Amino acid sequence: MGSIVVDASHRPIILVTFTGNVTNKAFDAYLMEMDKTLENLGPRVVIFDALASGRTPAYHRRRQAQWIRERMPLLRQGTVANLFVLASPVIRMVLASILWMQRMPWPYHVVPTVEEALEKAYKLLDQKGIDYTPMPAVECSTG
Repeated sequence: MGSIVVDASHRPIILVTFTGNVTNKAFDAYLMEMDKTLENLGPRVVIFDALASGRTPAYHRRRQAQWIRERMPLLRQGTVANLFVLASPVIRMVLASILWMQRMPWPYHVVPTVEEALEKAYKLLDQKGIDYTPMPAVECSTG
């Protein structure tokens, strides 16, 4: 059984970690958890760590695209960038299919490690003059 963990404790950086195969119910719970992150309209960089993720069914792709469409005004208000940590070519194709269904009007980058995602997040936040506290490396471990 897989899981999706949303860690917003180091805002403005939100780390979302996908592990294994996730049920539709767990995926819907993840989207509800992401709704909670939108309650704070401040700036945010969201890192999606999919290094240990399993398959992504069509239901998840459609729901994610729908979620983005329905929350676009809120997402536009504070999203600095999305960073996707992907190693698998299959997962990269899944991302491409989601972005095909719903484009994002903010920058996004694909990187191979969480460490590189954090470096990119810090750089983007520095460029915007947004204060942050660096995340401890142990909290960003994918395995």
